[in-house]
Amino acid sequence: MNFRKGHMDYSMLQYILAIIGFILGLILVFRHPSTRGKSIIFKCIVGLFAGLGFCVLLNLAREGAEYAGILDDSRKMTREEVEQYVKDQLEAESHRTVDSIRLSSSKPDDYSGEAKIGSSTYSISAVIKKGKVNWVANKLQDREHSEKKIVEEIKTQPIPTVEYSIDSKSKLAYTSKHDLFLLYLQPDSWKKSSEVQTEDAEIEYNHTKNDIYACVIQQRIGGTTKHLKNNVIARLRKQDPKATISSEEARKINGKDVLCLTMLFTVEGVGMASIVYLYADAKCMIQSFTFTGQNIFGEMKPEMESFLNGILIK
Repeated sequence: MNFRKGHMDYSMLQYILAIIGFILGLILVFRHPSTRGKSIIFKCIVGLFAGLGFCVLLNLAREGAEYAGILDDSRKMTREEVEQYVKDQLEAESHRTVDSIRLSSSKPDDYSGEAKIGSSTYSISAVIKKGKVNWVANKLQDREHSEKKIVEEIKTQPIPTVEYSIDSKSKLAYTSKHDLFLLYLQPDSWKKSSEVQTEDAEIEYNHTKNDIYACVIQQRIGGTTKHLKNNVIARLRKQDPKATISSEEARKINGKDVLCLTMLFTVEGVGMASIVYLYADAKCMIQSFTFTGQNIFGEMKPEMESFLNGILIK
């Protein structure tokens, strides 16, 4: 189903100037010495022609002032006004409520975007010419929109797997309960958390000098990194539906292939950043997390990766 609509002319200034022009024309003719003694009909006819001339001159002056920037363009519409106009017309044409509409502009007076009506989505294009809005709405066919209900993912271009290893200054700090991994950390840089902050975490750490939290979650159940990734995204959605995966890449950590995600999200109004390593095979699944504030993420990233690269999966 397609909708097509003509235009809307919302400028009243030209009509006001036209009325003023005709009034001035009539006044001039009736008061001019050369028309004395002439009949009323003659004066009215000449006055109308004079008024037409004034009307044209006043509107030409208006257009010149708008072009020069002396006056605001009376035909200029904001994006919000265009959205509202198209929304009203869509509802009038379809006899249904428009749930949402969003337009954007890459150049002046040329808009494009989408509108949602129930389960249907329409592509919208609108062009403004001389104060008139010409728009078209076309229903999108065979398009899946369910992805908008999950965390937005900003994917990077595929790159070769980069290898990382334990820092030469790191020492063995922890052995997993089921002997699935070892954790090597730089001495005096990390301390175990006194309180549990993450559900299911086997071990938690806080950096001794910087605002960084880290933890490791392990499961003695075989799986895939795809399953782990979906699980992490689902948990993140519960905290912040607008969270993003800002980067995703494959890494080889101490001989094991892991998926590295960088996540940006908000908790109680505080912007947070996290780097996570995800590993899975037939015998276990391991998640290694680090968290810090978005405002200091660039500064803290080396320390966060030092923790993550210290995990040795057996």
